Amino acid sequence: MNKHSVYIVIGVCLLLISAVILGVYYTQDFNESYSFVNNIDFASIEVTSYPNGNVNYLQTAKANLGQLNLDNNGVFTRVYYLPTIVGCIDLREGIDKNSVLLRNNAFGVEYIYDGASVYPGRSIEIEVDEIKNLTIRGVYSPNLPMYQFTKENIKSISLYVLPDRQENPIEYDLYNGERIYRGNYYGFDCNSLKVDEKADAVILIS
Repeated sequence: MNKHSVYIVIGVCLLLISAVILGVYYTQDFNESYSFVNNIDFASIEVTSYPNGNVNYLQTAKANLGQLNLDNNGVFTRVYYLPTIVGCIDLREGIDKNSVLLRNNAFGVEYIYDGASVYPGRSIEIEVDEIKNLTIRGVYSPNLPMYQFTKENIKSISLYVLPDRQENPIEYDLYNGERIYRGNYYGFDCNSLKVDEKADAVILIS
């Protein structure tokens, strides 16, 4: 066997070994689960606002939505991309949906990890036999009048977990035929989501 043939055999063996390792990596015992809260007390929502003329506007509203639980029982450290979750506000019955701006404003989430805020699309590592529990916090930044952001208007929020794209190394993917950036919830239409998708969780507001 000449040197060229030896190199070919070695290359093929390396490719086979790599394929086996990748197969084990992506099929190892790794569990992700969500534990969303059932109810949010409206008074517990963290709100910041700013004045614009004679009207106060909502700058941000934040609330704890639950936890993302990750459990690696495999044989390799797992690199995990934090998923994008899109939230939509559900109005109460009898609300004039043509005048209330809450109706179609999607919002995103941040994860509380090691005491810091981490955004969807970022990767974290879960060691073998390690369990991580990350707090999921909704972040709503609609730039609308405060008088619309009330318990009387909001019935619940619906959450949609976007398909898992952690095995795709590129930074953007297709969702329902439209290109979006990993971790980015902007551009999602809540009216369309409610028609086309089933919510992964519905959290009541009281």
